[in-house]
Amino acid sequence: MEKNKKEIWFMRQAGRYLPEYRKVREEVGGFFELCFNPEKACEVTLQPIRRFDFDTAIIFSDILTIPIAFGRKTEIKENQGGPNVEIFKNPNEIINLQTFDLNILGKVLDAIRLTRENLPVSKRLIGFCGAPWTLAVYMLQGKSSPQNEVTHRFSYAEREVFTLLINKLTSAIIEYLSAQIEAGCDTVQLFDSWASFLSEENFSEFVIEPARKIVTAIKNKHPQIRFIHFPRGAGMHYSRPENFSADVIGCDTSLTIQDMRELQNAGFTVQGNLDPNLLLVGGDLLKDRVKKLTSLSETGGYIFNLGHGIFPETPIAHVEAVIERFRNGS
Repeated sequence: MEKNKKEIWFMRQAGRYLPEYRKVREEVGGFFELCFNPEKACEVTLQPIRRFDFDTAIIFSDILTIPIAFGRKTEIKENQGGPNVEIFKNPNEIINLQTFDLNILGKVLDAIRLTRENLPVSKRLIGFCGAPWTLAVYMLQGKSSPQNEVTHRFSYAEREVFTLLINKLTSAIIEYLSAQIEAGCDTVQLFDSWASFLSEENFSEFVIEPARKIVTAIKNKHPQIRFIHFPRGAGMHYSRPENFSADVIGCDTSLTIQDMRELQNAGFTVQGNLDPNLLLVGGDLLKDRVKKLTSLSETGGYIFNLGHGIFPETPIAHVEAVIERFRNGS
């Protein structure tokens, strides 16, 4: 990303805080019914672009499409504790895990093609998927937990089998992201939503190394693609730029402005960091934080975004005010 070029989008920018999204969701029904409906998925992807003129669209989908393509039953029931994935009952189920079937995700790729056709040429389109560690969390536990103890313990007790699972997921991610690029995405993002509480060894082996393999494979095949890696909750690991291989590092809310500048100094574009709770609450603290984050555009590549997804209760007026302040540099 060019220094001083202002760019803004929000994670979960297509979602329940928008009345037009809620209307489409009521028409379609379930969450995955929307993800796998190309016309409706395209529509909700474009809604925040029309309303706010964000610089980037992110295809409406979910990180848990990959378990579905592995044949694992996956459900998302809002207001019932989030997603639920069919878990492995024993290590042999991982060893004998069926082949990743990209055809199952064909409607997501159709939604990308349709969105690219209807998105202004000047706007970027992001494709994405979950990272291996985060997908393993769901496939071993069914859902996330505060410290994901089941996954951590399995990674030690069944090291070879867990490594096999990570490798299978890594290969699937490479195939899926490549297909998203071929369908029309010019940027891809790897969400490692549960990259927290890992030991140094596990972070290196199961977060950093798979990400490096994925980035390398994608860049070799699609060198023009911008790659974003978002290891939410990475903590002290953010302070080690040598850990990262993507073009853009997604930053959670724990980082300071100086932390992000150090990543810029190491040659990365940084993205995010605004607390979605602060966006919801608004007020002078929000104005001050927007001003500080905007200053990052003057010291290197910076993409204004949140440190996690926008909350459904967020006032639209707060989103509008933040966009205006960022673009005006105030």
